[in-house]
Amino acid sequence: DWVSATVELLTGRHEGPVVVAAPQPVREADFARALARATGRRGLPVPEALLRARFGPQLTREVIMASHRVVPRVLPDELGYTYAFGDLDAALADLV
Repeated sequence: DWVSATVELLTGRHEGPVVVAAPQPVREADFARALARATGRRGLPVPEALLRARFGPQLTREVIMASHRVVPRVLPDELGYTYAFGDLDAALADLV
């Protein structure tokens, strides 16, 4: 979906910012469970201290550990974009 939406934006006539994100936001815990189902593997939590050591405290706090509830509006509402994968399980099944 991301690739086709990006191609649509690059070849279309829309100007201005567009959020290219899944149509349904999910929490990190829900994403981890869905990824485990799709791959058949159990996920392990990563300690925040390890993330801070690897990426630094600012990036860890402001990006990795921060909550971002992003909902696309322009793609589906203004441009009529139709997602090929309406939910996380379908998208992950296609990728894995």
